[in-house]
Amino acid sequence: MKPLLYESFKRTLSTLFKEPVKVIVAFSGGSDSVALLHLFWRVRKEFPWEIKAVHIEHGIRGASSQKDADFAVCWAKEWGIPLEVEHINVPEYVKKNQGISTEEAARKLRYEVLKKKAQIYGSSVIALGHHADDQVETILLNILRGSGLAGLRGINLLREEAGFSYLRPLLGFTKQEILDYCTYHQLQFVDDETNFQTDYTRNRVRLELLPLLQSYNPQVKEALLRLGEAAEETEKYLDDELNNAKIPLLKGPGWLGVELNQINHLHPLLKKRLYRQMVQKLTGYFPDYKALMALESLTKEMKGTNYYCLGSGLVASREYHRLFLAYDWETLPEPKTLLAIAKEGQLVDPGWKLEINSLAKDKINLGLSTPYSEIIDEDKIKSPLRLRKRKNGDLFYPLGAKGEKKLKDFFIDLKVPKRIRDRIPLLVDAEDRIIWVVGFRISELVKVDENTNRCLQLRIVQSCQAGSPVL
Repeated sequence: MKPLLYESFKRTLSTLFKEPVKVIVAFSGGSDSVALLHLFWRVRKEFPWEIKAVHIEHGIRGASSQKDADFAVCWAKEWGIPLEVEHINVPEYVKKNQGISTEEAARKLRYEVLKKKAQIYGSSVIALGHHADDQVETILLNILRGSGLAGLRGINLLREEAGFSYLRPLLGFTKQEILDYCTYHQLQFVDDETNFQTDYTRNRVRLELLPLLQSYNPQVKEALLRLGEAAEETEKYLDDELNNAKIPLLKGPGWLGVELNQINHLHPLLKKRLYRQMVQKLTGYFPDYKALMALESLTKEMKGTNYYCLGSGLVASREYHRLFLAYDWETLPEPKTLLAIAKEGQLVDPGWKLEINSLAKDKINLGLSTPYSEIIDEDKIKSPLRLRKRKNGDLFYPLGAKGEKKLKDFFIDLKVPKRIRDRIPLLVDAEDRIIWVVGFRISELVKVDENTNRCLQLRIVQSCQAGSPVL
């Protein structure tokens, strides 16, 4: 046992908190939580820290679980520490929520209880008994799951989330040091028999994988802890770099956005970090690798509009030079490319108008094409051209496609939400063929090719009227 374990514990608290606070201590009755609660008991004798223990009975181990709860009550009473016991039913929750593991369900319900008790107690600090061996296991688990740099940090000493501070003051101590502390102070504790079963992934890592790795490198735990420290330092540096960039975010009810033109100068690592932070600010959790890659892919192309469902409770929309994240499709701000049509050929928005200009062959520059400006082969259309909304049965031959398809399918392929499809202007010719889905794509049937002699430049332009809307 480190002779100054208690002094180190006090230093950790004084470093993290300017003054004593109220703390909810998660108390399972195991050696880690017994040492943690005893350390707080000692601190309370010197400083005005207020502590309350919470024991959570998970409903998994039957009589054995209830026996642990009884032990927790007796232990807390012996040391004069207020304690509450909360009963939850993890198996029932797993049954009702298919796809979630027992481990995940227990953790989710446990944290909900701790937050509820903290609110009732008037505290925002929740102390947990994780130690250095837990840190090693977490880093290994994150590696096995395909974690990025952030996951290599493992568990944070102090994590702020949704108004709560999750404190783990034993992270600097090994399991053996904690056991030695309990022995030295003659502290009784209980052992959860499920900790020695290989039904759970974390247990398998601790009981099977780590001993195997130690046969290759006896100091593998120390090596993994150093890796976590290096990752933490790198993460902090990247956070500082992104904060110094001062990227402004667009905000609205249930959505966040960013001007992609303002982040072009950022290193790809910082862009990914920005996307991760946006997701975390909106949802409370960080995106997984698949979602992050989808966001990166979505923002590489600045032309047109695209949408992506990133998972339950999170969608993304890239509208030319803007990226939006929202809880669902209905929460997304409406794209500025939508121009409502009052009647054929006339836009409702008075600040905008459709311009059609002829271009000589030697003036053709396909680089002029933008979401609001396209060039087509004049000889391939039947005049006059007009604007209209979509209608049932519309067919469209998108530029670059292999053939004609339903306009509905075109929108579906681009993941354009139903709510905005009626507000996307369609430019059609005298035969009612769709020439241009404004803001998205022209028809393959009117594209400029080597045989083109005459061109038309189509443009949705802003008039000189004051107060016109800005795309």
